[in-house]
Amino acid sequence: LDVVLAARGGLALIEGEPGIGKTRFLSEVAADAYWRGMDVIWGRSLHDGGGPYAPLTEALISGLTPLRAQQLAQRLEPVWLRQLAHLVPTLRNTRATGSPEQRPLRPADEQARMMESITLAFCTLADISPLMVVLDDMHWADNDTVQALAHLSARTESHRLLVAVSYRHTDARDRSEVWALLRALSQRPSCTRISLTPCSLPQTEHLVRSCLGLPNVTSELARRVFRETGGVPLLVVEALRGQREHGHIAEIGSGYGQKCRGLGRSSLSVELRTLLRHRLDGLPVEARAVLDLLSVHDGELTLAEIVAALDFQDAAVLRGIDNVTQRHLLVGQSGRDQLSHELLRRVLYDDLP
Repeated sequence: LDVVLAARGGLALIEGEPGIGKTRFLSEVAADAYWRGMDVIWGRSLHDGGGPYAPLTEALISGLTPLRAQQLAQRLEPVWLRQLAHLVPTLRNTRATGSPEQRPLRPADEQARMMESITLAFCTLADISPLMVVLDDMHWADNDTVQALAHLSARTESHRLLVAVSYRHTDARDRSEVWALLRALSQRPSCTRISLTPCSLPQTEHLVRSCLGLPNVTSELARRVFRETGGVPLLVVEALRGQREHGHIAEIGSGYGQKCRGLGRSSLSVELRTLLRHRLDGLPVEARAVLDLLSVHDGELTLAEIVAALDFQDAAVLRGIDNVTQRHLLVGQSGRDQLSHELLRRVLYDDLP
């Protein structure tokens, strides 16, 4: 933020698994940016991709107050305003609508003009006031957005513009065009990449205290929550909410959480189950078989034991193990593999036929 305010823009890539806190992290950064006098606008990619340029359009619409729309109209040439008006309705009442329409362009030229108009819009807004653009869930971005962001990224450094992009690392890698963009962005000198990881045991204990509003909790409760959630913040919050709703958290004497009985099946909210099941969507059959096996075993297995237990060719089992390891669903230590956390095991087990 300091660099952007000093008139040198840049990029920030925020990566992490679902529930790790990417959006919350960006919200805190955005609040700091706003306090420093920057404008902050948000756009989010949807699971179904949305329409062309969906997150960029959302960001422009949210950022174009009547004042900013008029300022933008005064600074951009009509040709670019006409193009933007297709995406941003508030620009249809500016001077662009009074300019004569040009003859239709070829599709490739139309796309190039749209990408340039989007780039000029963000850069011009950043010249009016320092600007932070947050693009959340870029792993779901439509292809037009991917190309437009590549176009915009080449111009950020000469404006007071910070483009912050969040994405799920594994989901982004599954889409070649998105992964190619992120790799290209990460190599730019003005780019900062931040990988968010699960909480450690001490951090999980701190989060438990904060969620419950207690000055202290027992180490037993902290360890149990850490083991069953893997330290993923959203899982910790949801699991504790279920614990409290079902009366599994109690204060006894000078300690807290001494009646914690674990995160029973009744404690798992619909939201938490949905989040975990979404992480399992689209897994190859051999990868899902590896996870199902470990959910039944309820412990650690060696590579040889997994291969021997599954009715697949050895090469297919190895591909499955590699797949779920890359997705952080499986963790290995000292030659033995286990599921990343207990809640995942419980959802897998409950979904078995």
